[in-house]
Amino acid sequence: MNYLKPELLAPVGDKEKLLFALEYGADAVYFGGENFSLRASAGNFSVAEIVEAVKLCRSYGKKAYLTLNIYPHDDDVAHMRTFLTELRLAAACLASNCPGTAPNGLPDAFIVADPGVLMLLKEVIPEVGMVGGSQIHLSTQASVTSAAAAKFWYDLGVRRLILARELSLNEIAQIRAQIPDGLELEAFVHGAVCMAYSGRCLLSNYLNGRDSNRGDCSQPCRWNYALSEAKRPGTYLPVEEDGRGSYIMSANDLCMIEHLGDLIRAGVTSFKIEGRMKSTYYVATVVRAYRGAIDAVWNSRSEGSAKDADLNTDTPIFDRVSTADPTDPIWIDELHKASHRTFSTGFFYGVPGTPDAYEKVTTSAHDIHGTEYIRGYEFLGIVSGYDVGTGLACVEQRGKFSVGDLIEIFGPQKEFSEFIVHELYDENMQPIPSAPHAQQILYLKTEKAVRPLDLLRKVKEDPSDIADKDSGEKQS
Repeated sequence: MNYLKPELLAPVGDKEKLLFALEYGADAVYFGGENFSLRASAGNFSVAEIVEAVKLCRSYGKKAYLTLNIYPHDDDVAHMRTFLTELRLAAACLASNCPGTAPNGLPDAFIVADPGVLMLLKEVIPEVGMVGGSQIHLSTQASVTSAAAAKFWYDLGVRRLILARELSLNEIAQIRAQIPDGLELEAFVHGAVCMAYSGRCLLSNYLNGRDSNRGDCSQPCRWNYALSEAKRPGTYLPVEEDGRGSYIMSANDLCMIEHLGDLIRAGVTSFKIEGRMKSTYYVATVVRAYRGAIDAVWNSRSEGSAKDADLNTDTPIFDRVSTADPTDPIWIDELHKASHRTFSTGFFYGVPGTPDAYEKVTTSAHDIHGTEYIRGYEFLGIVSGYDVGTGLACVEQRGKFSVGDLIEIFGPQKEFSEFIVHELYDENMQPIPSAPHAQQILYLKTEKAVRPLDLLRKVKEDPSDIADKDSGEKQS
């Protein structure tokens, strides 16, 4: 089998996150318009912003994918037709003014789940699916779990499958062996996981009328529940778990950074990070870690090695966690510096919680213990400039810090610096003891030179403060 270096695909919920995903190492990004993308609460992009995002990605030599993965009702279809018509016109204008973009300035691919959306997309934008035009990628919401289903979608023009997260690596390898070479496989490798089958949940619809399959999930699986006994109305019995509450349906986070070689050998060519509703800091941190880990695995790989040949054997090769591709501990540590739940390898090594798979995962993917968010670090600010003569960095504040704090500054590169804040000034260059105001402009004396778009962080004083409003589990 001819292996390809996997694409690192990053989530972006707004223009700032787009810039940081590109700067910190993503090969491609995925984002949604203001509707139709299963992320109604993300910042999202207007039609004009979509074509500008495509233009920016082209300037970096990266790819842009647009999500259209809701399951629309009839009253959504006319609005989607209007949106696609406007997008095609705006993209054509971009292409005429920006040579080198994709044909008509469209995104490199559209991510869809519903057959009707696929047909509508081809009708309104005939260039989609044609040679040299935008591709069609099939969302994980479509639940592809077999080679037969993969071939069905391929015949309809799909050129990449975002695989159902319920598949094991063995099953992925079997699918890869039976499908056309022109059909790529993409899989989620990191982030929050919906507790429902392939993300198709009705709890939100039932409990508060917000349709998760049309982008408005209220995440009731993350709520705190109690039991009530029929003959004692008004008396609630807690389902005790720990001091933080009871999360009886809440899944752990997916993390495959230590098993990237296995994903490559199974035939996955795009590694997808979840998190269009996560913070800029989260996107930059996680993309940076996976960029470093992917490059290291790929650069250490030798052609014709025994581990490559394993795919030609009749024995399942993924019945254990591979130790063939050790991950630099620095990248694992980086992931722990972004908000997360307990990490798991999901279904990749078997059904979580079963005897055969239990030894291969950190915890069961749907273990009810330890599923609260862990936030060990605070995001403090973004570097916007640096004066070599004075050693002062200009910073836009995103979290409070003070003189005397121990902070870290990091960027896309592997190295980061750690130092104690001795000098801090406001935008008028007046000394200040702390930076308490969101997005205030500051000047900070650093011990080493820094670059624009480097980020500042510090250890959180109370890491048990786990609230995270930027979580969002519906997959694309």
